[in-house]
Amino acid sequence: MEKQTFTAIILSYLRPQNIERICKTLLSLDDIGRVVVSNNNPEVNLEEYITLKDPRLSVITQNKKFGPFKRFEIAHELSGEYFLSIDDDLFLNKTQISSLMKQLLHDQSAPHGFWGQSYTRRFFWLRIGDDVIINKIQKVDILNRSYFFTKSHLREMFSLMQQAGINTEEIGPSDDILISFSGNQKPFIHDIGDYSDCPTSNVKGVAQWLDNTFHDKRVNVLKKILRIKKFDH
Repeated sequence: MEKQTFTAIILSYLRPQNIERICKTLLSLDDIGRVVVSNNNPEVNLEEYITLKDPRLSVITQNKKFGPFKRFEIAHELSGEYFLSIDDDLFLNKTQISSLMKQLLHDQSAPHGFWGQSYTRRFFWLRIGDDVIINKIQKVDILNRSYFFTKSHLREMFSLMQQAGINTEEIGPSDDILISFSGNQKPFIHDIGDYSDCPTSNVKGVAQWLDNTFHDKRVNVLKKILRIKKFDH
C-alpha cells in the first residue's frame, strides 16, 4: 500500500507563543508532508515566534483578522487527500497525532478526533462542561479541538454550507460544527491518553468558548445544518 501523507493546518490568533511547539511536533512525523500556519492576526509578527527551518513548513500572513474557519478554506484550496488541524491551545504528542491519523486512514466515513460534545435535540443546547466527551471510543455529535479529515469531507462541508445558505461571515466559532457533519455518519473520537493544554484554554478574552455570544452563534449554524442533514441517533 502506498504511503499516505497528511497536510496539517495550524492557526495562530491569540497564542503565537504556542505555534512553534505544535509545528515542531508535527514536523517530527514522517507522515506529515506539509505544515501550513495561517497567521489569522496580522498584528502579530509570527517570525518573532517561529525559528523552525523545514521545507515542509510555510506561513501565510493574512491581510486581515480571520476566525477559525479559515483553516478549512485553506485546506479546501490545497492539493492532497488527508488533512489535520489542531487548535493552538492544545499540545498533542507525536504518538497521539500518529494514532489519530491511522484512525482516519482506517475509516474515512467521517472525521476523527479525541474530544467531542453532544447537543440536546429539544433545546439545541451545545453543552460545555460535564457533557463534553473526551478520550472515549465512540461517535459524537460534534468534534472539538482537533480534526483529522479528508478532501471528501471538505467537499461535503462546503456543499452543506451552500445548501444551508451559510456564509463565511456568520460561521464565527462554528467551524467544528460544519466539519462534524461532513461525513457519512457522526464523527469518531478515540482514547489518546493524557494530553497537554495551554493554560490560556480557560482564560476569558483568549478562549473563544467563554465569549458571551459563543453559544448563540453556534446554535444558529447548527439549526441551519440540521435542516439539510441529520444522522440517525
